[in-house]
Amino acid sequence: MRNSLLSILLVCFSAMVGCNSAAPGMNRVLGPVDYDKAFNTAKDVLSQHFSLAESDREAGVIVSRPRLVESRHYRLTTSQASRQIATLRLRPDDKYVNAYLSIELQRQGAEAHRYFDVGMESYSGAPNRTPSEIEAATTAKQNQVWITVSYDKKLERTILNQLSKAIRESIKLPPPE
Repeated sequence: MRNSLLSILLVCFSAMVGCNSAAPGMNRVLGPVDYDKAFNTAKDVLSQHFSLAESDREAGVIVSRPRLVESRHYRLTTSQASRQIATLRLRPDDKYVNAYLSIELQRQGAEAHRYFDVGMESYSGAPNRTPSEIEAATTAKQNQVWITVSYDKKLERTILNQLSKAIRESIKLPPPE
């Protein structure tokens, strides 16, 4: 009885811990603005911080090119490259436009591609593949893997504030209180 009660409490605690994690990105309601105007303004504001890789008006998505930044996660033994990638999504909702911005901070992984390769080993004790088959004759650049380690909430907030201000000024809305 005591073991079953303890296991139930452990399961409940585990479920509550998972619910408390922060969701990536930030949302902002941009107000009663035309979608095309909001999309163009969003491209202009995001391009002040990042160079843009692609923008799709129909899907409402603007994606930046990766931007190298100084790593915030310092390690004593190694220095790994870090980068940011911004993704801005716009969704029209009745008379308002909603903006969702996510800025990923990614760290470069070292030779992580090998862990993703399941391969066809027989586990008989003798390897079945040669080193060139394992490496697949790829270059170091092709083997780069970037791992998302966090999200830049401060920069997300700054860009969304600038976007909201630019849209308010373009449609002559008073600033929020």
